[in-house]
Amino acid sequence: MDYALPRLGAVPVDAIAGADVMDVLPPIWFTKRDTARTVRQRIGTVLALEFLVLTAARSGEVRNARWEEFDREGAVWTIPAERMKAGREHRVPLSPRTLEVFDEGRRRLLGTGCR
Repeated sequence: MDYALPRLGAVPVDAIAGADVMDVLPPIWFTKRDTARTVRQRIGTVLALEFLVLTAARSGEVRNARWEEFDREGAVWTIPAERMKAGREHRVPLSPRTLEVFDEGRRRLLGTGCR
């Protein structure tokens, strides 16, 4: 993380915006493209971890989450029974910060062509 830490190391995770991440990549994008991709992926992993902590969900539930499970307006994530250890549907309330992380992640993923 030689490239990200000098620019983002002192910034609280909840204060990092997409523009901050994009400032890290240009200096290495054309000369070290594989490194730039790795840096972008690791930054995303740290931000994905924030969502895990905020929801207190199991990592598998977060990794296997689907967009359609989230009710953005109702601020709730409904995990289907078949993905729950107990075999029962589980509803996770989403705090304002969790919704911000969700929205940022969705923008990043959909911005790169992922669905």
